[in-house]
Amino acid sequence: MILYLDSSAIVKLYVEEAGSGEGRSQAVASDVLVSTVLAEVEVLAAFARARRMGSLAVQAAIDVATQFLREWPEYRHVEVTASVVASAGRLAATHGLRAYDAVHLASSIELRTVVGEPVVFATFDRMLWRAARESGLEAWPPDFA
Repeated sequence: MILYLDSSAIVKLYVEEAGSGEGRSQAVASDVLVSTVLAEVEVLAAFARARRMGSLAVQAAIDVATQFLREWPEYRHVEVTASVVASAGRLAATHGLRAYDAVHLASSIELRTVVGEPVVFATFDRMLWRAARESGLEAWPPDFA
């Protein structure tokens, strides 16, 4: 199974939050983990924000960022091409998505087109989850609606 993870799903692999255990199980069960190249900055920014807000101690934030950066090369990365950007613009307008959320969705649709196989789209953002379903992707978690 190809599992595309948006940044909210990636963060749950490294930081203990509601849904983290299920997310880790889904990642382990997958053949390949994929995200947009832009997820690197989003995930690192999420760790830094958690540190600033006090939900992650300084050393814990450093540790999860280090672990993520060590594992990030093992993910497959969807490049942000002109085609992905154009698709993201349309998806943002259609579904009312934030910019990077639209890039995630466009990247996963592009991936599905290129590989010609189903792609499971993992997100913990309800609006993005619905947009993925409406775009014909299998959205995970399955009962997130």
